[in-house]
Amino acid sequence: MLLMTHSKDLNSKKNIYLFQPQYANVYNDKVTYWLPYSIGCLASYVSQFEHIQSHFDIKELFFKRDQPSDVVQSMESPSVCGFSCYMWNEQYCLAVAKAVKEKWPECVIVFGGEQVNPDFLKHYFIDSVAQYEGEQNFLEILECVIEDKPVPKTFPKRRLEELNYPSPYTTGMFDKLIQDNPDAKWNMIFETNRGCPFSCTFCNWGSLTQSKIKKFNLHRVMQDLEWCVGKPITYLLCADANFGIFKERDLEIARMIKQVASKSEIDAVNLQYTKNSNDTVFQIAQDLDHLSRGITVSVQSMNAHTLEAIKRTNMAFGNIQHVMQTANKYQVKTYSEMILGLPLETLETWKSGLCELLEVGQHDSIDVWLAQLLQNSELADESTRQKYKLQSVIASDYLTINNYNYWDDIPEQLEIVNQTSTMTTKDMAEGYVYAWMIMHFHINGYSQIFSKYLNKVKDIRYSTYYNLLWQEIFTNKQNPVYKHVQELYTTIFIYLSTGKMNKKKYRGHNLIIQSNQFLYSIKADLFVITQKILDQLCVNYPSNLLTLQKNLLLDTESNYPITLDFEYDISNNWQPQDVQISIDARMKDYKNYNWYAQRRQNLLKNKIQVTY
Repeated sequence: MLLMTHSKDLNSKKNIYLFQPQYANVYNDKVTYWLPYSIGCLASYVSQFEHIQSHFDIKELFFKRDQPSDVVQSMESPSVCGFSCYMWNEQYCLAVAKAVKEKWPECVIVFGGEQVNPDFLKHYFIDSVAQYEGEQNFLEILECVIEDKPVPKTFPKRRLEELNYPSPYTTGMFDKLIQDNPDAKWNMIFETNRGCPFSCTFCNWGSLTQSKIKKFNLHRVMQDLEWCVGKPITYLLCADANFGIFKERDLEIARMIKQVASKSEIDAVNLQYTKNSNDTVFQIAQDLDHLSRGITVSVQSMNAHTLEAIKRTNMAFGNIQHVMQTANKYQVKTYSEMILGLPLETLETWKSGLCELLEVGQHDSIDVWLAQLLQNSELADESTRQKYKLQSVIASDYLTINNYNYWDDIPEQLEIVNQTSTMTTKDMAEGYVYAWMIMHFHINGYSQIFSKYLNKVKDIRYSTYYNLLWQEIFTNKQNPVYKHVQELYTTIFIYLSTGKMNKKKYRGHNLIIQSNQFLYSIKADLFVITQKILDQLCVNYPSNLLTLQKNLLLDTESNYPITLDFEYDISNNWQPQDVQISIDARMKDYKNYNWYAQRRQNLLKNKIQVTY
């Protein structure tokens, strides 16, 4: 291991400092950090070469967002500083790099990561941009320093020949970080392969890896996973863009993950499954049961014209429907992602697309993201911007439906789409709030029983129910949700227009979480609203349907078990008159908490993930 080594003559060696700063997360009063995997890979790659070891000491891996002045004060005569840069740390990295350069003008400043490109050289304090895979590029920079040659400002587009260099985990690169932070918990990133065969226009990964996948040695992958045992690692993130694409190999890795989790502190695993899910993916989801969120049903849009524009034609409607049906067969949960603001999407196609997701069986989870113009992505190219009339705003406060907002003295920035040739800024704000309605009323269960009954028994489309509900909450000033929805719409419109949030009101709090709390406080009123829509669409329904939905609404712990049961019952070719029997049985069972507890265990045993 090279990190923090001490030779007899330290003064003869040049000092390297590596940076991958991040925000800390706090869960249950425990501080959680991400192990800085990218710079760990740089350190372990160059450490394997004797000429690097004889000339350099890697002094420290910086991973916290400390004050730049404090960071600089802690450093000792740096010769090379490497920064792993992405949207969540770009501005902070620039601030630290500038401070380092001002104090040590001779220090070589290197920026790398998916975010960077030659445009970064406009900053006078950056000497080199190690674009694409950084390991080999960083090695060449260090060799230039050894030979006292000018470092390359940029590098050609190329891939590593082999990925089987020493792992940062098993070579001890992170041991000191863990030792120095004894009260912290850690999230771990690992790779089994690198690259992506797809070329989605909104993503910058496929272009950087030339649409080719290279595999890490399977033994190395297994060693990395085993390394977790005995460490305060609680969360695993697999950085593969398409896990499951190598079928038997990936199935073996999944089984290793489950084995390691059983004897470690790991309680959750995040896998980005291959875009075209195969039977192996469902087997993996079964094996990982409660550890995993389920199968990723990568959607982004349900509009065929949009999918063609963003080069995602591999996920046509028929494919999505097949995946959802297969997921039901294997009894695994699923989650889908939608991106608001993509080319050729309209307000109408966006709303209908969300409801189409419900039609194909997505009742578990839908994440909604605002379209971002990522550097090095095709969507961010000037020609693409002009073609689809993409307008944007630089946002300093990050907003998604399911993510936290962070602020500190150095706000990060990202470029988000706020207008296209087919959507105005007002359209996007309304589309976002419509998605918020689907998330809360359907996914979170506030109207799920009603809408499922109408869809499965009365053949009424989800769009019919939710468009009526939308009109009720968005236009009827008399209902208790109207004021909140209008405030939410205004806040998001201002955010899309200016990139700013009301920090006084929302500082330290996620906008959507505050909405969650508000809706929870008026659950009884929500039941009245949702029943009103039911009454408009159906005059004859089982009376106990109201009781079932009310109990689901007022007792959030009952959400998934009851909705799953109900879905299976009414989808199993039952006749309408049989539904009454099903509801009566569910209500009788529901009153018995012991039955409910047993039912939850059975769901887990049967590979159905239950989360609250």
